[in-house]
Amino acid sequence: MIARHHARLAASLLLAAAAASPLTPLARAQVPTAFTYQGQLTASGTPYVGSADIRVSIFGSAAGNDLITGPQLFSGVTTDAQGRFTITPEFSSPPAAGAFLQIEVRTPTDPTNIAPFTPLLPRTPVLSAPFARLANSATNAVTLAGNPPSFFTNAGNLSAGTLPASRLPANVMLLDASQQITAPKSFGVGNLVLRASVGTSTTTLNAPNATIGRTITFPNASGTVITSANAADLTLAGDVIGNGAATVVRAIAGTSVSNVAPAVNQTLVYNGSQWAPSGPLVPTQNLLGDVGGTFFATEVRALRGFPVNGTTPANGDVLRWSSVSNQWEPSPAPVSPVTGVAAPLTLSGGNVTIPSAAISGGLLASDNSGLSKVTGNLMAISGGTISAAAPLQSIAAISTSSSITAGATITADEFNYSTPLTGILSIPDAAFTGRDGVPVRKTTGSGGAFPSSPTTLGIAAPVNLPNGATITGVTAHVVDNNAAINLTIDLSYNTFSNGSFTDVATITTSGASAAFQALNSGSLSHVVNNSARGYSITVSPTASWTDSTAYVRAVVITYTLPRPAR
Repeated sequence: MIARHHARLAASLLLAAAAASPLTPLARAQVPTAFTYQGQLTASGTPYVGSADIRVSIFGSAAGNDLITGPQLFSGVTTDAQGRFTITPEFSSPPAAGAFLQIEVRTPTDPTNIAPFTPLLPRTPVLSAPFARLANSATNAVTLAGNPPSFFTNAGNLSAGTLPASRLPANVMLLDASQQITAPKSFGVGNLVLRASVGTSTTTLNAPNATIGRTITFPNASGTVITSANAADLTLAGDVIGNGAATVVRAIAGTSVSNVAPAVNQTLVYNGSQWAPSGPLVPTQNLLGDVGGTFFATEVRALRGFPVNGTTPANGDVLRWSSVSNQWEPSPAPVSPVTGVAAPLTLSGGNVTIPSAAISGGLLASDNSGLSKVTGNLMAISGGTISAAAPLQSIAAISTSSSITAGATITADEFNYSTPLTGILSIPDAAFTGRDGVPVRKTTGSGGAFPSSPTTLGIAAPVNLPNGATITGVTAHVVDNNAAINLTIDLSYNTFSNGSFTDVATITTSGASAAFQALNSGSLSHVVNNSARGYSITVSPTASWTDSTAYVRAVVITYTLPRPAR
């Protein structure tokens, strides 16, 4: 801690004395602005030897916060063995008498300039010392630079410098200020251009306070104010030319319009260089494609590119495709229904429905000379029993509430059940094997699978369901009389593409009971996909499974099929 300081002024701090008489300008010596300051630093009464940072400021009072100039920093000042130091402060102008010198010290020196300074108090007063005579004012001087005092009080004599806008009268227009013009202004020479912003050529008139009766007038080149009475004096340019009394649209959005007079029904068509009158588009233009003729006389001549015969159809005709003429042609509709059939019937083409009332005894019987000769597209046979000794071919669909009996082959692309059939798959205890290689034993008497030695992985069995079947439920037939474990029965599948396992149904035993249990999974709806998945049943214990106190008799899976299994 720096406790005290001693200092003295080695150079003069000057206070100028005023001239006593109004003489011609006196030659003045240059007043120095630097002075030498010598001081001594002590710490606890002992001279401080080392480096220090010293900061110098000039204040207007001994203790106030009225800084005049500074601070000026002297870094790394070195003291001698007596703690003495010398610095040379220099300010832009010499301090006047009555000011105070503030010295602040920081030890040791701080290159980062972060550590605080310690002020050395009290402040040192600045005293005057004679150096030169300097007049503080020259109000009564006869001349200055060869000019009388009145020369400098006339602003018209100023030839350099900037006059502040605040010194201008309020009615002077400024370039960078928003002002209101309250009196008429006349622009007699050149053009008056109104711009929205610098560099643009948009003419904008903003008159938010305009009222009825107020106008903005622009005189023409001769000085005449343009009004509604002499609007013809306006010369237009751009898409519209002429004057206010005779305008001509010569272009549309900058594209020229031909001055050729149009004829009746012509339209304006762009010809590549300008808009010009052109012949009418309708109704003389011919149509192409499926529709022919003209706009007002159209004719459908094809369907999706396939031609239609123009022959006039008869009542009830339908359009049939002819492979001979390669076109749609009018043709009589097929005969339906056929009734009163008592002998073998040969049908060729068409859609025929034979109701059961028309079949004697509810039986449509045939041999090689009968039903085997059915050709074409026989859509449906309703009711009764169909019995055929020969193959049934070319039948799109057969719908019957009874049965179909065939002595030979029935060929069809698809068979669908009207109501999905319900199937049951039972997985017995003999199908299970150990998941970790442990042999599986069967209980005596009523049977049941369990591991022959302790295991935590349990046992598993494969599941082979018809592809496309919908699994609707799972029932596990188990006995769990082991209080130390519970059994979890999972129906899951393994996805071939990534090897992941996904559960379809999960059943878990709870508690210990020697009684037989049939545990259900609840309602399910999972479609079997054997082409991408493999299905299995796993039985896993919650702890080590060691004996026949817990075992699986069977797992039953119920499913439905919409069609025969494939």
